Amino acid sequence: MRKRKMLESMELLDEKYVEEASPRNASFMDILRKKLDLRRVYLAACLCIACVLTVSVFIPLIKEIAVPVRKGAAYSATHIGNMLYGAYDGVPTSSYTEVIVPSSDYLNLQGIPDEKYLTLYEQKEVSKRLDEGELLLFADAATRRFAKTVGESAPSYQSEKLNFDFDDDDISINSEDIGKYSAFARQTAIHNRIDFDISYNEKEDVSMELGDVKVEIDQRDTDEEIIASLEEAKKKIFYICGASFSNARVVRRYNEYNEHGATDIYIYYYNEYDHPLNKLTNKVYSDYIIIAFDNDYRKEELSEGVLKNVGFSYYRYRVDSKKLYKPVAKAEMISLESAEELLYKGYVFGGHICSLCMQAQQKVDFENYDFVELTYVLAESYKEKITEAIPFYAFYKYIGVAKNGNAIYAKTYVPAVEVDGYEEYFESQTSQHDVFKIVY
Repeated sequence: MRKRKMLESMELLDEKYVEEASPRNASFMDILRKKLDLRRVYLAACLCIACVLTVSVFIPLIKEIAVPVRKGAAYSATHIGNMLYGAYDGVPTSSYTEVIVPSSDYLNLQGIPDEKYLTLYEQKEVSKRLDEGELLLFADAATRRFAKTVGESAPSYQSEKLNFDFDDDDISINSEDIGKYSAFARQTAIHNRIDFDISYNEKEDVSMELGDVKVEIDQRDTDEEIIASLEEAKKKIFYICGASFSNARVVRRYNEYNEHGATDIYIYYYNEYDHPLNKLTNKVYSDYIIIAFDNDYRKEELSEGVLKNVGFSYYRYRVDSKKLYKPVAKAEMISLESAEELLYKGYVFGGHICSLCMQAQQKVDFENYDFVELTYVLAESYKEKITEAIPFYAFYKYIGVAKNGNAIYAKTYVPAVEVDGYEEYFESQTSQHDVFKIVY
């Protein structure tokens, strides 16, 4: 009916009006001008939209990466020493720390980047109020998923506030037993983080079973084989924690006296792109899950093969980790040759070590060192509530064989950026070492 009425109405139109409106009566140039005008309007609109998107997307990025270049010395030697060794005046440095591995293949060395400038990172306290409700909701959801996975009933929680000496509150939660397991959750103010942990109630030499999946590894496998063998367990743990990550890393620890195997093996799951430091160090500076295998060193004999004693933890930041460890400046990277000069002068930061152990250290000549890498080291001051990620050249020198046959390397650090006050600082360290000799 509608079509018929429309046709009938069209038939009533005067033909001269139709003829006048016909494009055939318009000149070719008029039509072309109209089309060009429309195209110009369209292109102008597209350009405006592109400009708005560019400003909205790239201006925040520019702000984030616009880090000032620091001319001259980036730090003083005293500042680095205080930050690395507890931020207390007068704590003497050591010459080196020992790294014990079956062979140099297990050192997992970082490369030396071909860069002119290195970024300096700093974490100042980013305050976010503790929220017991947030922690309870998170812990309850994760624990219920774990209980469902292992076929147990979900437990209830108790919450407790803990006060620490540096005036930061933590909230911790302990669950009732979940079969032979227990769950623990904590919300920390100093790290702005939620930690969630599943572990055995007692040490047992049995595998954790997540449904039909056993969580165990063979330490004789390569890192790649270990990661592949945990694929199904990883899926279960991701489900329990309500998170997923695309990268994995294996870290093995050894000692010098047990005759078999690693003391601990950790598998980290994280996203490399979540923070620039994730690919510059062996630490993870953003959210991650860790599966921890304990080859209990208190046993008379460690396992050489399959490890079963396992727990896992999830560490989730309550604020963006890029806002916690922020780039604060760029500093010119000193050459390897310049770092070697400092190394041979003894201007090194070996790591935290007790005074008695320091005096027992044998002298190591790093003149013909074996390996060098560039890495970042976390330097933390609880007094000032500041954490810095400082770039260092790390030098390794083979110094012998341990009782159990493992190789021992001396590892020491030289700052990879300009530092002033070396001579004054290390003169003060000599006097501090003399004081400790008298005391001990």
